[in-house]
Amino acid sequence: MVSDVQKIIFSGFCLLSAFSLWANDPLLDNSVLSVEIPRFDEEGRLSWRLQAKEVLPAGQNQYQAKDPVLRTIAGFGRITDARTSEGVFDVKEGKASGKDTLRVRGEGFLAQGEDWFWQEKAEEGFHKMAFRKEGSVSFSEVESPLFASLAESPASSVPQSEPITKKTSSGEFQSTVADADYMEMVALEDGGYRFLLQGGVRISGNEVEITCSRMEVFLLSEDNSTTSVKFGKIKQINALDSVTLKQPGRVCHADRLHLDGISGVALLEGSAKVIDEEWGMATGEKIFLESGTRKARIEKTDQVRPRLTLPEIQNFNLPFGKEASGENQ
Repeated sequence: MVSDVQKIIFSGFCLLSAFSLWANDPLLDNSVLSVEIPRFDEEGRLSWRLQAKEVLPAGQNQYQAKDPVLRTIAGFGRITDARTSEGVFDVKEGKASGKDTLRVRGEGFLAQGEDWFWQEKAEEGFHKMAFRKEGSVSFSEVESPLFASLAESPASSVPQSEPITKKTSSGEFQSTVADADYMEMVALEDGGYRFLLQGGVRISGNEVEITCSRMEVFLLSEDNSTTSVKFGKIKQINALDSVTLKQPGRVCHADRLHLDGISGVALLEGSAKVIDEEWGMATGEKIFLESGTRKARIEKTDQVRPRLTLPEIQNFNLPFGKEASGENQ
């Protein structure tokens, strides 16, 4: 381990020396091959490492990297590897950008998009990566059974406290996938990640789909005393503006939606409406959807009175009324 760190430090020192020579070299089109640049934080821990097949100068403190691989480390074992065909890096400021597709792999998720940028330090945390085009992220369903818990329980064969994780025909677990016009992710200071999606947002998995204009997805760490820190479990989803939640046999609408990944309970707020094929339509200011069931609980507020509209029942006779025509007397 020590030798690897020494190797990284030595290669970084050599490359920074080469950058210093570039500044005084009239032939600024020279390139350096097989590059490896480390950057350490104030406490001496590795914060990020850039590897590239070739690096060319692209301006003051900026360098164009061919086939770069950027590894970021944000503490609590949060390591991501980002790959693309090329990008422009400011090694002094800890920033980068590019037009081609960037793929970011972390434990429990895979994000990608085009027209991207990265910055080591952000207001929300560390290692902010944003995609201005074709942004998407998939979460491992093994670690993220949230959407499975929203699906209907088959014949109550599984206890309500145990979320159902469905499998595909091939036996593999389904992933929860989200995409939007703009997407960014950042490692939070207190652990985990926050994904922000804006414009044409859609997230789906296990026959559950949510669409809206803006969404936050929090992917938090789960620290077990007997195992190492794991990531990938969706702990919370906040959806805003023209929210629609679709499930088999049910469609929900609201101004806002909050999903608790721990309890599996969904809260619809603001002109909330639940349309169910079995029991009709419910409206209210706040409606709770329970995990693993078709139950919906309407909370009374001062603004809107709860209302339930039952579906039409065929051949229904009032008590003591006349029997339907054609029936035996």
